[in-house]
Amino acid sequence: NELSGGQKQRVAFGRALIIKPKMLLLDEPFGNLDSETRTQMQVLFKAVSKLNNITSAFVTHDVKEALLMGDKWAIMDKGRLEIFNSKSAFFEDERTGARQEKSFWENLS
Repeated sequence: NELSGGQKQRVAFGRALIIKPKMLLLDEPFGNLDSETRTQMQVLFKAVSKLNNITSAFVTHDVKEALLMGDKWAIMDKGRLEIFNSKSAFFEDERTGARQEKSFWENLS
């Protein structure tokens, strides 16, 4: 009861990894973390996943996180899952919002 929301989220993540699963289903696993902790958890997750050969289905609404964390990319559109052949195909598809987000940050003054 004394843990913050972010701490609870990290504990849940650790509990999932400690049993060294073959596959993880993650729905916005780092969504409630501050940006520094989120980055640390992303790096940790990628390292642990690679070390233990864990396959993951990682759901996120954060385009940057999808591009950083993914090895393969897909989008759910009108109830249909569309898998992209490459990161660039994901980036170029208007539905993902990736190009728009990049443009936003480039044009921010």
